[in-house]
Amino acid sequence: MTTALRPLSTGELLDRTFALYRNHFGLFLGIFAIPHLFVLAFQCLGVAVEPNGAPLANLLARLPWIYGAGFLTWIFSAVSQAATVMAVSQLHLDRPTSVLDSYSRVKKHLLGVIGLSLVVGFAVGFACLGLIVPGIMLLVMWSLAVQAKVLEDKGVFEAMTRSSDLTRGRRWRIFVIWILFVLLAIVVGQLLQWPISLAAGVSGNVMLQRV
Repeated sequence: MTTALRPLSTGELLDRTFALYRNHFGLFLGIFAIPHLFVLAFQCLGVAVEPNGAPLANLLARLPWIYGAGFLTWIFSAVSQAATVMAVSQLHLDRPTSVLDSYSRVKKHLLGVIGLSLVVGFAVGFACLGLIVPGIMLLVMWSLAVQAKVLEDKGVFEAMTRSSDLTRGRRWRIFVIWILFVLLAIVVGQLLQWPISLAAGVSGNVMLQRV
């Protein structure tokens, strides 16, 4: 699958990306799913220990689990992104890879990737407090920071600077592609999250029957 390195149009980039994911669907599904299984287990635990009481009390008891699941999703998304970057790199070089191999190759970068995700997340979130647009601009500008961290072994702030350099002059295209992939990620995420919704519904029915 080795290809000549040249600038690609947005259509060519999307076509090659979807072809890569389609041809190696099981690999990328495994990379995405494994970390989120921990989030799913955490959410199931929250459902299992939810007290049977007034709605307000249930809400207060549920809040730590909601925030905890959000934080874990944030962290594990960064980890799975790093593993995905490594898998794509190996496939582009026509080298065999697997889910475990992809995670094994990024294990030395895990703390850096998590730190990078937290720094970028807080910076973007702070920029969004006043106006949404500056936060989106920062998110696009640093959209290649994980790739720079993993593939070029950069430090956290070096990776952010490298991403800013790489995206300069191409940020509108990156924004359009990013929107498409966010929509795709939402669809895939919902497919993987339906078991917790089903579990929550079953748990709720059991509690109502007990009452």
